Amino acid sequence: YRVEQMSNSFTNAQTGEKLNAIILDSNNEIISLGQEKDMSSFTLVNLFSGPDGNLPFYIRLPAGQSVSPGVYQADSPLKVKWFYSVPAVAIVGIGVFFESPGFRRGALGIGFNWGSGADSLGSLSITVLPDCRILAQDVNFGTAAFASKLEPVQSSMGIRCSVNTPYYVSLNNGLSPQNGNQRAMKSQTGNTFLKYDIFKNSSNDRWGSGNERWSSLNAT
Repeated sequence: YRVEQMSNSFTNAQTGEKLNAIILDSNNEIISLGQEKDMSSFTLVNLFSGPDGNLPFYIRLPAGQSVSPGVYQADSPLKVKWFYSVPAVAIVGIGVFFESPGFRRGALGIGFNWGSGADSLGSLSITVLPDCRILAQDVNFGTAAFASKLEPVQSSMGIRCSVNTPYYVSLNNGLSPQNGNQRAMKSQTGNTFLKYDIFKNSSNDRWGSGNERWSSLNAT
């Protein structure tokens, strides 16, 4: 086959953002404009199985790109010209073949011609979904003889989301809530509880769910 038209650039029509991609063929080999590829291996011929068969192409995204969620359409369709002669029924080269337009087999290597080939045209698109990654650390309140002697501790939570994706972070009331939404830790040896809570900052602005969740607008 020969690549007649292609683009490695994909555009988000709503935001104008660009996403670069690498297109690969069924052998996982990178393809480029004007390049001719020989795919006459036995395995691929079996996959092709005639003019109505399918051969997969793949898209690989280089790392390090940061774009908004959405649909990214290739700046131009992928146009491939196929040259083929695939046996429908054949024994030792004699029989019925599926052949691309203009193909001439010739005799003893004389008069062989791949012809004009057959075009295929496909639109390519990439859908980027909104996503977030959360990194949280364990919290150790320390050791004290009396609960009243335990000092407040500070920790942090790292949240990384797709570009231009607003988000909220909600925290539930833990495994052993008491009296509704009061967070508490249960003793490992008995049915006693140590109450605690989590706040968004050094004030008493509780971090929870609903109206108590934290918006990305307040992230630092």
